[in-house]
Amino acid sequence: MLEVYACIAEEHHPGYVALAVAICLLSMFTAFMLARHVRTVEGHRLRWITLVGYVTGVGIWATHFIAMLAYEPGMPTAYAPIGTAASVVVAIVMSVAGWWLHFSGHKLTKLLAAPTITAGIAAMHWVGMSAMRTKGEFHYDIGLVAGACFVSVMLAAMALHVQRSRPARVPVLRAVLLALAICALHFGDMAALQCATDEQLAE
Repeated sequence: MLEVYACIAEEHHPGYVALAVAICLLSMFTAFMLARHVRTVEGHRLRWITLVGYVTGVGIWATHFIAMLAYEPGMPTAYAPIGTAASVVVAIVMSVAGWWLHFSGHKLTKLLAAPTITAGIAAMHWVGMSAMRTKGEFHYDIGLVAGACFVSVMLAAMALHVQRSRPARVPVLRAVLLALAICALHFGDMAALQCATDEQLAE
């Protein structure tokens, strides 16, 4: 927890972090508002689930990208367009899959919804990070990465549980929980990141 706080406070621009969190919350609130209609429509469930997954995926990606703009590694960075575009696709596809599992009629598949969405967050993050170009190499603390994934999947599961148990209510709590899941995984992984410059590697 201290590592994550230090990472945000010392290596990120606070204004961009605040913007990323705000967009994340707004996106998840919108997704859950749309999700309220999935069970009430006739003949268009797949379209609505796709729309919910699209909003969720784009929100996940936007949170990541803006938070990466906030990241200050102390060296020049750029992003490869193909990898960046691929990360958007990954986030949307995995989010649609997660929501489809959530709205399925089987208990087992419902249980897979939160891990699927979390896997989408993680996969989007890793694809997005692979598109980052800088003078150095990245190394990760696997323990911190695993911890961030665990916290994220628990928060996502809580958000979807609230969605199932209180589908008619204004989705403030579930939006906050899913936004926390996204931010926990992103900033947890960033706290686990160690960047060695070319000069350091040459020593």
